[in-house]
This record gives sequence, C-alpha cells and structure tokens, in this order.
Amino acid sequence: MGLKVDASLIEDIDNPPYELLNYALNELDRKREKYDKLYSYYCGKQGILSRMLGTPYSQDKDSHVVVNHAKYFTDMITGMMTGNPITYVPQEGNSIEAITEAFNHMNVMAHDMIRI
Repeated sequence: MGLKVDASLIEDIDNPPYELLNYALNELDRKREKYDKLYSYYCGKQGILSRMLGTPYSQDKDSHVVVNHAKYFTDMITGMMTGNPITYVPQEGNSIEAITEAFNHMNVMAHDMIRI
C-alpha cells in the first residue's frame, strides 16, 4: 500500500521520523478490513458464496456462478505492466485449439500487448 506524504517533511529518507512511521501504521490498520476483503475476493472467496436467501428449507433459485474478475483484472494488468505476454491455457482434459487458431488468424497477440 502506498501513502502520499509531503517529501519536505522527511529530512533523511533512510531515517524517517517516528511520527511518520506511526502515521503509516495507523493508516494501514485503518484500511485493514478493506484490504482483507479485497484479498478474499482476489482469492475467490466472494460474499455471494455465503449468502442465504429465503428459509433454510426453501429451494430458492438464487444460485450464482462466481467469476473471479478481481483476480482476472489484477493478473491481466500485472502482466501488461511487467511486459509478460498473455497466455491462454486450457483446463485439464479440454482443448482450446480452435480458439487459439482463431486468435492467430485475428492476430490477437498484437492486441494483447500494450505499446508505450
């Protein structure tokens, strides 16, 4: 987690004042619940998985498919920012050959790269 701090308040970057360290730790502690929730989402532990609607005996059709967009976006942005190419990997026992052939035909790899 990054914190914005006025650089003029730090005389020696290798020896930050106690007040600054205390401020940083307090800010981190204040935001801990938020970051824990975001990390849980990244790990695939979304709140929808524990949601109960209706009575315990009802057969409500409120089943939701969980798609881990948080991990997908984070991994994509990290890959793009670090220059690692995007790879497409099939699940065990499945083939994505038709998809990769279509991607090659459309030159998708050129679109998956960020040009700076």
